[in-house]
Order: sequence, then structure tokens, then C-alpha cells
Amino acid sequence: RSLAIYNSIIIALAISGLPVDPTTILLISIVDSNSNDVTTTKDIAPRQINLALTYNANDMLVNWITKDEITQPVVYYYIGDCMWDTDSDDEDDSKSSSSSSSSPSSSSASHSKSNSKSNSKAEKKKRNTDIKMTMGTTKTYYPYKGYLHSVKLQHLSSGVGYCYRVGGNFVPTADATSWSKWRSFRTAPNREQPVVFAAFADSGTTGNIVPNIRALAAEDDVNLVLHAGDLSYGLEETKWDVFGDLVEPVTSSKPFMVVPGNWDVKPGGINAFVNRYPMPLVYPTPITSLTKNVTSGEYLVSTQRNLFYSFEYTHAYVIMLSSYDPYEAGSLQYEWFKKQLDRANTMRHQYPWLIVVFHSPMYSSSKGHDGSDLKFRAAMEQLLHEAQVDLAISGHDHCYERSFAVYDGDIIDSNPSLYTSGKGTIHVLAGTAGADQDPWLDRPEWTAHRENSAGYSLIRLTPNLLEFEYTRMNGTIGDSFKIAKDRSGQVGSTHFGLIALVIFLLILIFPICAYTGLPSKIFNLIMLDPYNSRSLTRRQIV
Repeated sequence: RSLAIYNSIIIALAISGLPVDPTTILLISIVDSNSNDVTTTKDIAPRQINLALTYNANDMLVNWITKDEITQPVVYYYIGDCMWDTDSDDEDDSKSSSSSSSSPSSSSASHSKSNSKSNSKAEKKKRNTDIKMTMGTTKTYYPYKGYLHSVKLQHLSSGVGYCYRVGGNFVPTADATSWSKWRSFRTAPNREQPVVFAAFADSGTTGNIVPNIRALAAEDDVNLVLHAGDLSYGLEETKWDVFGDLVEPVTSSKPFMVVPGNWDVKPGGINAFVNRYPMPLVYPTPITSLTKNVTSGEYLVSTQRNLFYSFEYTHAYVIMLSSYDPYEAGSLQYEWFKKQLDRANTMRHQYPWLIVVFHSPMYSSSKGHDGSDLKFRAAMEQLLHEAQVDLAISGHDHCYERSFAVYDGDIIDSNPSLYTSGKGTIHVLAGTAGADQDPWLDRPEWTAHRENSAGYSLIRLTPNLLEFEYTRMNGTIGDSFKIAKDRSGQVGSTHFGLIALVIFLLILIFPICAYTGLPSKIFNLIMLDPYNSRSLTRRQIV
């Protein structure tokens, strides 16, 4: 009964939007842990937590899975560093205590460090008192026997860190199995700050995916992850569970934005893909059509998923295409893509970098699927070229390959490492997430670099410079290049410099010239007749 009363209080606070004090949470946890109403027989431990952007730039979608049904999916969150479940603090304290007892000469220094850490903890708790709670929804799908939960965190502040925890009751109980540990993420940086994307494709659940994810999880500067398709290679739910557990160290701390690969859309994979990793799709409801086979007279049912969408993120306008929905001229995706490119170019002052992600590569010299997808290229590349797309990221073939700035198979700019925005698109084949590598075809002229290795690509963006780096999972750099708004690669613009010069002349130089009469004197000197000039000189001499 006591727990029910406290639950009602918390619900009322959440609905009212009032902050929930941490001491209240801790008090309720104590009551909850001593309550006879709490059942521990269900397996409601949160698993496979992943984050995703939504239609609103100030929101974050938190998703996770439980084996058994929960009362209500809930997320507690606040701005700041996580102050609970931090084993490192306890380890540091124990080390400090051990050092103090074993070395009398260092006791004063250890005592000082201990006081400093205590003060730091106190400052954290004082600063992070505004804990909010948001409730979400639960669903399941055939044939999965678990439950999928989603909670949308709305009206978040930009460019800050959040600490959050997910669970299945209104109260974070003392039973650790029903609630996740406190985890953290950062919202999109402000426009004054750089932003870093990570990108790869073709993961799987064995081989190099494990060390690759471990290395990527350690990249603290990464704000968002782009996955260009073929997530688990699973046609059964257990495979998707393994994949979700493997990537959770990355997906629980960074938005994980995906497009479908050929394995993701197969029967046995498509339901897991769309339900476990919900994206802000333009058309979230599939379109089902009934067509009649003229020869056999049978009616066939086909479903069009429309797994494409776009989002804006600090300095980039990102368009995520589906290689496995209709994309020919006149199709729904094609017409939507054209409108998105037009919209992106009207917003270049705000989002200067235009990036397109899809699974099947327009440029590939891999034997994995017999090279480039020429059908996809023929249908879509002209749109990329006319819209001056800066970077195209794909997968499908299990390798790394980067083109020069190209169009229709021809090299526009053969510089190996520095390109100018608006002069051709750079295509990166990023099928390096973990799947077994494919052999090569003969090397084409448009290939700037290619290699067989596992790793991930890092894309660092500022308003005037895109820096790309392919990082192997062992930490070495496999490839790098830059795309600049001007050829120097420096932050700044030739347009800005010209405008600044004009303003300088108008404000300073022109008024001085007008006051001294210098322009008239220069004009008379230039236009004076040479004969009169000589005659005048002689008269002056006489």
C-alpha cells in the first residue's frame, strides 16, 4: 500500500512537470525494496538499450527490450554527469584509503585527495537535483517473445550531457535487475562547436564486430553513429538479441541511425529491423498493394516499407535512403529525395554539409557483389550531382573503398586528399564493421584508396571544413581526406573575405578619399593631354 501511494505521488509529479528530488527517489527505493508487492520472478532486466533521433531536433528516443512484460516503461533523466553506479569513484576511494594506510609519508596528500573527491561528489549532488521522469509505450511483434519499450525525451537542451536510467516501474527500485544502470548521452552540439559522426556498415555478430565496437565505444568525441545497413545478418530473433547486446555500449550513449541492408529486409529480419531500431521515417505506415499476375491469374500482395528519412544535426543535413524500396524516377522515394535535396540546398547557410547514406554502393570495385550497383547509380546519381552532395556513404561489400570526386564514372577532382565542396561527390564504401572481407576486382581509375580491414569512419564537421578519417579497429589510420568550402582548407570563406573588404572600403577608405579630393586629382592626372602637359611644363620653367 505504501508503495502504491508513493507511485501515485511520482506519477503526479511527472505529469505536472515538477522536478523530482533525488532524496525522494532514494526514499521510495527503500520503501520499494521492503515492499511485499514487488515480484522478482519476472525477467524485466533492461537489455539492448539504443538511442535514436526523432522528428524533433530537441528530442531523443530511448529504446530497450525486456523478456517479460513490465508495468510501465519509464526513464529518469537529468542534465549533468552521472552520480550513481560509478564504480570508478569507489575504486579511487579504496585506492586512496589503501595508499594512506600503507604509506604514512603520503597520508597528508591522500587526505587532501579524499577531501577533494568528497567535495566533487557533493558538488555533483548539489548540481544535479532536477531529475525528471517520462513514461513511454510498450509493444511486441511476431514472432518475438519479448517486449520492446520506447520513451521519448522531449525539449532537451542542446549541447549538454544527460544522465538517464530506464526501468519498468514508476519507482527505480533497489532491485538492480529491474532497472538499468545510470547511463549518459550528449545532445547535438551548438553551431559554434564541431560535430563528429562515426559511420560503418555490415556488422554481423561474430569476428571483428566485438573489438570494433569496443574501440568505437571509447571514442568520446563521437556524437552520432550512422549505420549503412546489414546490422545482424540474422533471420531469427536470437541473432538480433546477440547483436543488440554487442552494440549496446555504443548505442546506449550515441544516437544510432540506420538504413536497411539486403539482409535486414529479408523475411525473418525485416520485423526485427523496423521494431528494434525505430527511425523517424517519412512514411511510418507500410503501403500494401494487391496486384494480379496476368499469366497465372493469381493475386500477389506486396508491401512497401518506405524505410527512408532525413534529419538535420548541427552542421549537416543527412538523408538516409533505402536501396530496397522503389527508387526509380517517379517512385515515392525518388520524388521525396528530390524535394529533400532542394530543401537541403535552401538551408546550406544553416547546414552547409550534405551527406547521403544508403546500403548498395554506387561505386565499388569489390567482388562481393560484382562491383558497383549500376542500376542504383543510374537512377540516383544525377540527383546527387545536381544538388552538390558532399559525401555519400554505403556498405554491402565488405571492405573500405573511397573514390575521388566523381560523377558518372568520371573523375572531377583527382586530388588525393583535399577537395572543394560543390565540385563532385566523394563516395565511401564503409562495409568495415565486422563481416568477413571480400576480395577485389581490378582497381578502377576513380578509386583513391581501398583496403581490406575492419574499422569505422570518423567525420568531423565545422561550418567550413569536413575532415574524414578511416580508423582501423587497432587504432591506426587507414585513410583520410578533407572537403573544404575554399581550396585552402582553412576555416573562412572567400565570400566572407570579399564582403569584409567592401565594408572596409566603404567605411574607411572612401570617406578619406572624398575629404582630400584625391580621386579628382588622380582623374585629372590620368586624363590630362600630353601636349598641354609639356607646354605647361615649359611655361613653368620659363
